[in-house]
This record gives sequence, structure tokens and C-alpha cells, in this order.
Amino acid sequence: MGEDGLTGLRTCLQDPEWNLVKRNLGVGSKSAPQICDRNFRSFFDLGHLPTYPESMPIQRGRLREILLIQPEGHNIIHYSKLLTNYQIIHNADREQIQVFFEDGSDAVGDLVIAADGSKSKLNDLTGLRNRYLTDVRCITARIKLTRPDIVKSLPPTLQAGPVMFGLGQRTVCFSSLYLPVLDDSQSVYRKNSTLMWALAVGADFWKNTLGYDPEDHFKEKVDQQELFETALDLAEHWRTPVLKSVLTADPVASIGYGAFRSSIKPNLTWRKEAKIKYGRDAGADRIWFMGDSIHAMTRAISMEF
Repeated sequence: MGEDGLTGLRTCLQDPEWNLVKRNLGVGSKSAPQICDRNFRSFFDLGHLPTYPESMPIQRGRLREILLIQPEGHNIIHYSKLLTNYQIIHNADREQIQVFFEDGSDAVGDLVIAADGSKSKLNDLTGLRNRYLTDVRCITARIKLTRPDIVKSLPPTLQAGPVMFGLGQRTVCFSSLYLPVLDDSQSVYRKNSTLMWALAVGADFWKNTLGYDPEDHFKEKVDQQELFETALDLAEHWRTPVLKSVLTADPVASIGYGAFRSSIKPNLTWRKEAKIKYGRDAGADRIWFMGDSIHAMTRAISMEF
């Protein structure tokens, strides 16, 4: 979380919640990765660019809990609601939007903020439909580090901040170490230290190396052990011991698969074009998009990094 995000939280939150956010901030680092060779030796630090500010990590689930303290106190948060459709309604000279949920309930308001993630239903319903799957396949894993010596055994560049390096044939590895919250002044290690890594693999290389396209193989629920072994099989191709040591630094807590998404920047007239193509309620200007619902990301959205 960078300076702008922290400024926004400080502006919106009351003092008790803001103090909770500060207590849960991790060790600050450059948000930009270092570009390394296959042995994690840095040859360019993107953090030297002025476009990458300092940032501080915070556990997503904990941040969500803090942000919900005040709204839940006013009974305005509702869970397990799956949106199915919407319509624009007119009452005299007033226009509003009505959304419908799978359980048969509905809600009426003036504005809908579509923050419904990578599989956004509203992106499809409005006719925006600006995202598409690429031919890059990604395995993403999270490791909860259990001993302080594991942190110290990681490559120094990874201890300093995120790293990224190319492996050839449209394949990239990214890894980042998330250190404890700042109230631990004695050590860089605590039980909530987390190591994350991701292998973004070109579909052709995956198929040529392992003999199948994961989009066909992983259609149903993915077995985590099988997926981890698949990552190790792919890593064997590069014969880089330091890479394997990072992938296996400690038992994997969670691992997921997804094809990379990309997106097309909507043009200024997309709402008008959607109405012509899909009907008058498509492209509704009472629906605005935020975050993953409009820009690209992987489909492995259940990892909760």
C-alpha cells in the first residue's frame, strides 16, 4: 500500500480503525521488483524509477476486517449475495438502478460500484466485455515461513524486495517476501511472514514440456499437491537450484492456477455502443467499475494475497 492509499484511509477512517491499520502494516519496501538473472542476482532495480513509490504490505483479510468495523455496526453489510441482473427504473422524474440477487432479493439505489472482481458479472451484463484470456498460464503459491533461519536462507535480493526474472520462451518468475508487522522490533521474523511466488508460463512451452495444455487439464477443482509437483516439474527444465530452493522454502500453504487475463481500454463511447448492441439498459451510466472488474489479472482470485 503506497502513500496515496494510506492518505485515503487516513481521510476516511476514524482514529481507532486508522490505528489498527498502522499496527498491521508490514515492513516498507519498494513496490517495484528487481530484475534479476536466474540466480537471483540483480542487474536492474525498477525501484530506482521515480514512478515507483515506497509501499508497505498489509494482510488483505485483516484490512477487510478493519474496514468493515463501522459499516457492520450500522447493519448495512450483507453477505452471500450473488448478483444475477439489473434494470434501470424511473419513478416520476427520478432515475434509479435496481439489482437482483440469486436468492430472490433485490436492492434499489442511485449508483452501483462494480467491485465484483476478476469474474465480474456486471462487466458482462453492461456489455463492457473488455477482458479476455491470454495464452500465458500461471501457478501462484503462498508459503507461510515457520522458522527465522528460512528467511535468512533466501537470496539477499528477495529479502530486500520483490524480484522478477525471465526464464525464456515467454516464461517469467516473480517472488516476494512479506515480512512481519512493524511492532516486532527485535526480529525480521514472526509467524505471519509469508513468501509468495508465481510462475507465468507460455502455453506453448508448457505443452511442449509437459505434454498438455493446463486449460484442458485443470478445468475442474485443482489438486494442490498435483499443482505443486507440476511447478517443480516445470522448474526442473531450467536447472537452477536457487529457484527450486525458493519454490520449496517451506511447505506451501496454498497454491492456485489461472490463465492470465488482459484487457482492452474502453473507448469513450462504449456505453452508447453497448445500448445499441444489447438494449437500452446496457452500458448504464449508473454503474461504475473499480479494480479487477475492469482491468486484467489472473483467474486465481481465491489466493487472498
